[in-house]
Amino acid sequence: MTTIKQFYIYYDGKLPDKGWFQCCVTCDTITSKLHYYKNITTLDEDEVEIYSYLCNKCKKKLSDKQFFKDYEINCEELISDNIMLIDPLNQIPHSP
Repeated sequence: MTTIKQFYIYYDGKLPDKGWFQCCVTCDTITSKLHYYKNITTLDEDEVEIYSYLCNKCKKKLSDKQFFKDYEINCEELISDNIMLIDPLNQIPHSP
Protein backbone atom coordinates (compact mmCIF):
# COMPACT_ATOMS: atom_id res chain seq x y z
CA MET A 1 0.00 0.00 0.00
CA THR A 2 1.35 3.41 -0.95
CA THR A 3 1.54 5.98 1.79
CA ILE A 4 2.01 9.72 1.38
CA LYS A 5 4.64 11.41 3.52
CA GLN A 6 5.66 15.04 3.68
CA PHE A 7 9.22 16.31 3.82
CA TYR A 8 10.25 19.91 4.36
CA ILE A 9 13.46 21.39 2.94
CA TYR A 10 15.16 24.54 4.23
CA TYR A 11 18.58 26.01 4.83
CA ASP A 12 20.14 25.40 8.21
CA GLY A 13 19.71 28.59 10.16
CA LYS A 14 20.49 27.20 13.61
CA LEU A 15 16.76 27.08 14.34
CA PRO A 16 15.15 24.04 15.99
CA ASP A 17 14.59 21.29 13.37
CA LYS A 18 11.03 20.70 14.56
CA GLY A 19 10.12 24.39 14.63
CA TRP A 20 7.68 25.96 12.23
CA PHE A 21 10.09 28.81 11.41
CA GLN A 22 12.98 27.94 9.09
CA CYS A 23 15.23 29.70 6.59
CA CYS A 24 13.96 30.37 3.06
CA VAL A 25 15.68 28.13 0.49
CA THR A 26 16.62 31.10 -1.68
CA CYS A 27 17.40 34.07 0.56
CA ASP A 28 17.85 32.63 4.09
CA THR A 29 15.12 34.89 5.51
CA ILE A 30 13.37 33.25 8.46
CA THR A 31 9.84 32.27 7.39
CA SER A 32 6.96 29.98 8.26
CA LYS A 33 5.69 29.94 4.66
CA LEU A 34 5.77 26.66 2.74
CA HIS A 35 5.64 26.10 -1.00
CA TYR A 36 4.88 22.74 -2.63
CA TYR A 37 7.88 21.72 -4.75
CA LYS A 38 7.20 18.22 -6.09
CA ASN A 39 6.38 14.59 -5.35
CA ILE A 40 8.94 11.82 -5.42
CA THR A 41 8.48 8.06 -5.19
CA THR A 42 10.77 6.18 -2.82
CA LEU A 43 12.31 2.80 -3.55
CA ASP A 44 9.60 1.11 -1.47
CA GLU A 45 7.01 2.98 -3.60
CA ASP A 46 5.85 5.46 -0.99
CA GLU A 47 5.00 8.93 -2.20
CA VAL A 48 6.77 11.88 -0.60
CA GLU A 49 5.50 15.41 -1.03
CA ILE A 50 8.42 17.85 -0.91
CA TYR A 51 7.73 21.31 0.47
CA SER A 52 10.26 24.12 0.63
CA TYR A 53 10.35 26.98 3.08
CA LEU A 54 9.96 29.99 0.81
CA CYS A 55 9.33 33.54 2.01
CA ASN A 56 6.61 35.64 0.36
CA LYS A 57 9.16 37.93 -1.32
CA CYS A 58 10.86 34.97 -3.04
CA LYS A 59 7.57 33.25 -3.85
CA LYS A 60 6.57 36.30 -5.88
CA LYS A 61 9.78 35.98 -7.90
CA LEU A 62 9.11 32.39 -9.05
CA SER A 63 7.68 33.64 -12.34
CA ASP A 64 11.15 34.93 -13.28
CA LYS A 65 12.84 32.14 -15.30
CA GLN A 66 16.35 32.61 -13.86
CA PHE A 67 15.06 32.90 -10.30
CA PHE A 68 12.98 29.74 -10.76
CA LYS A 69 15.98 27.88 -12.16
CA ASP A 70 18.07 28.91 -9.13
CA TYR A 71 15.20 27.86 -6.85
CA GLU A 72 15.08 24.42 -8.52
CA ILE A 73 18.84 23.98 -8.15
CA ASN A 74 18.66 24.88 -4.46
CA CYS A 75 15.76 22.49 -3.87
CA GLU A 76 17.41 19.61 -5.72
CA GLU A 77 20.63 20.08 -3.74
CA LEU A 78 18.70 20.06 -0.47
CA ILE A 79 16.82 16.92 -1.54
CA SER A 80 20.09 15.25 -2.51
CA ASP A 81 21.68 16.24 0.82
CA ASN A 82 18.71 14.72 2.68
CA ILE A 83 17.96 11.67 0.54
CA MET A 84 18.78 9.30 3.41
CA LEU A 85 16.08 10.95 5.53
CA ILE A 86 13.58 11.05 2.67
CA ASP A 87 14.23 7.51 1.44
CA PRO A 88 16.24 5.33 3.88
CA LEU A 89 16.33 2.46 1.35
CA ASN A 90 18.16 4.68 -1.16
CA GLN A 91 21.68 3.87 0.01
CA ILE A 92 24.77 3.97 -2.12
CA PRO A 93 26.75 0.74 -1.74
CA HIS A 94 30.31 1.26 -0.55
CA SER A 95 33.10 -0.04 -2.80
CA PRO A 96 35.74 -2.26 -1.17
